[in-house]
Amino acid sequence: MNHLNVGGKLLNLSSPKVMGILNVTPDSFFDGGKYNSIDEALSQVKSMIDDGAQIIDIGGFSSRPSAKLISVDEELKRILPIVKEVTNQFPKIILSVDTYRSKVVDKVATITSFIVNDITASSQDSNLFNSVSYQGLPYVLMHMQGLPNKMQQNPN
Repeated sequence: MNHLNVGGKLLNLSSPKVMGILNVTPDSFFDGGKYNSIDEALSQVKSMIDDGAQIIDIGGFSSRPSAKLISVDEELKRILPIVKEVTNQFPKIILSVDTYRSKVVDKVATITSFIVNDITASSQDSNLFNSVSYQGLPYVLMHMQGLPNKMQQNPN
């Protein structure tokens, strides 16, 4: 089958899907932190859905080159209120969470099912695969050389 099961929501992957990106960071290189309040985030999510997004990806840390690393607590503080409200306001939308941290996966999984969008290919948290498996979540494995704060130092 060409379907991805995200907590009982089936996503038919036989054709391309549109993913809307919602960065809730003050230093995003994409949108400059325009969507850090709940009202702004919800308005943007509605706009992306109206424009055809079938998945909304929420990220709470910046992956731009030279970005400052933040704590797990700070990442959770940024995304949890947004995840809760998006889940409540748009219950049919499929969520993706851009994180590489098992603690974030486990905490968000108490709210909703989602796709884990890991830009580090699990290279930064040895517990990530266990959390993803335990929670029964779909997983997107991506690659990044190092972490944002040092990724431009001697790239090859």
